[in-house]
Amino acid sequence: MNVEDVKSRLQSKLVKALAQNSGDDFILCDESWGADKGHYAFMVGSYSFSIQVHVQTGQINIDGKIPLAALPFRRQIKKDLTTIAKQILCGEG
Repeated sequence: MNVEDVKSRLQSKLVKALAQNSGDDFILCDESWGADKGHYAFMVGSYSFSIQVHVQTGQINIDGKIPLAALPFRRQIKKDLTTIAKQILCGEG
């Protein structure tokens, strides 16, 4: 799968997957894409999250900022984002 295909899949499915995993409290605040980088800002409840997605040939890098109150859940959040990305790329999401 080339970079444009991966980017297209992420653009069309990532927000939906995040919303499904976050429940009714999910609010998308911003979504923007450049050539191979995307930025998502969203809220879950009263907590603000920001993630950057960098699509390269053969890999996706996800980096983000989470609220201090969510730090104990950092590993789970990272695991969830990785699972979502894998599901989207495998056509499951």
